Parts: sequence; structure tokens; C-alpha cells
Amino acid sequence: HPDVFGALMDRHDMKLGFSGLDRTGNAAAAPYCPSARITMFERSIAITTQDLVSGPVRRPAISVLLSLDDTPFSISINDVPVPKAQAFVVRELAPRAIQALNCQLLSLSLDPGHPLFLSTRKALGEKTFLALPDGPLRACRDPLRGELLGAVPRPPDDRLIEALLSSAPDFSPHLRAKSTSRREDLLAEFETLWTEPNLASKLAAAMDLSVSRLSHLFVEEVGVPLRTYTLWRKYRHACARLQSPGSLSTLAQDCGFSDAAHMTRTFASYLGFSPTTVRSLSYIHRPAEATVPEVEQQGG
Repeated sequence: HPDVFGALMDRHDMKLGFSGLDRTGNAAAAPYCPSARITMFERSIAITTQDLVSGPVRRPAISVLLSLDDTPFSISINDVPVPKAQAFVVRELAPRAIQALNCQLLSLSLDPGHPLFLSTRKALGEKTFLALPDGPLRACRDPLRGELLGAVPRPPDDRLIEALLSSAPDFSPHLRAKSTSRREDLLAEFETLWTEPNLASKLAAAMDLSVSRLSHLFVEEVGVPLRTYTLWRKYRHACARLQSPGSLSTLAQDCGFSDAAHMTRTFASYLGFSPTTVRSLSYIHRPAEATVPEVEQQGG
């Protein structure tokens, strides 16, 4: 089964980097990641790596990108290069690429269900990204390193993320917004039902709504369409179980994808690498994760 970049690479090849990459960053940057630590939290995903070239990717999550060692790094948004900085926040579904060589990078994805997702998006306004000022980063960097890089990673404290984001102009007032009880009820019902077929109908019934009203309410309260959030949830489910024994075809079926190719396309879109590559180069940590029932096939 060929991976998304056209060739499967063993661990030795990955340590050397993908073919065609100039490690100085001056040549055309082929996807490159010698190793990564992926930690799956309830409503966020933290990825730390020493070297990364990836993209473009489009995630239905807000990305907080932070250098953990003061080394500036580059991103591009919609194929337009952005001046280097030590931290960025990138809006959900914005096509972005990263080039962070000789840089210990943290990529923190805030799930649409995360308490700070909607308020951060509101603070961004019409912007697809924002570079965060260097000064306040130092106060947040060491606590984040302690939470994420220890033997037992802990979810980043929301107050710490809020302090990091509040360093940007005009962010603070928006970040004080709180989740509504209706939003929390909707997310709780979703977690109960997302593995079942006919999700929209069952979720609508559970919320005592028509399917049409549910569709509008989900976008309003969660921030992305139900179909988008469901695919993201399948991806999270698959990523968390990627290092379990078994074939990718079985994993794809267990996680509700139509087939292994569908899962591979989803990984390529969200992460920039195929499941085979991620399985080879990553350590995936799932702290205190609850048991999730086997996913019933939903089609697509």
C-alpha cells in the first residue's frame, strides 16, 4: 500500500529526511519529520518535534504553533510565506505549511469542542493567522514544556493557553467568553452517539430538534459543520490507536472510515503525512483516555 508521498520509508530513511530536502531550508522543502511525540487529550492534540517540514494541511482545529527553544520558524498561509516568528495562532481550515528546522516545535490543535475554540476564532476576526509577540512567550514556554514533555504528559492548562493568546492585541476581551450549557450538552450527546450510523438523525432526536435545525445549531455552537467535526473525531480516534497491532485496513474500518484510502487521505489533509509514516516516526501518548466503543460503519 503506497503512502501519500509515493514511497514508504523505513526508520533509517526518516532519520535522514525525505528525499530532496535541503536541511538548510533553502531548497524546495519536501515533507520531513524524523520523529514526533503526539499526545491525545480530550479536546486538544499536542505534537512536539525537533524538526518539521509539512504542509499544506487544513485542520478543523485552531493551531497554536510555538517554538519551545526560542528558535524562530516559518509558516505559509494559502501558499503565501509569512515572516518568521516564535509563535503563531492559525485559524481552522486555513491551508498552512510549516518549516521549522533545528527548532523544537509545539503544535497544539484546539479541537472545535475546546473551551477556547470559539473565543479564539472570534478574537482572530477576519484574520487567518496572527504572529504572537516574543516578549510574553517566555512566561508560558517553561510551564508548557513541563506539562507536555514529562514522562506523563498533562493537558495544557487553559489559563496558560489563554495567557499565551492574550499577548496578542485585542485578544483578551474575546477570550473571556465562556461556553454555553447548550454547547456542552450538544458536545456531550455527540460523544455518546458519534460512533453510531445515522448520527445526524439520532443526535437531532436526542436534542429534540429537527435535523435541519440541528445542522444550523451545530455550526452556531461548535463552530464547524457536524460532518466536518465527525470526520475530525474519526481522525482523532484513528490517530490515538495507530500504534496498536493490526492492519491499516482494520483500523480504518474500526474507526468508521469507508476504507484505508479514505483514512490515508484524511491523515494527509489534517497532518501532512500518511498513517504508515506517522506510525513509524511517532510516539503516540493517550493519557487517561476513556474506553471508546467500536465504531459502526456509517459510510463516507
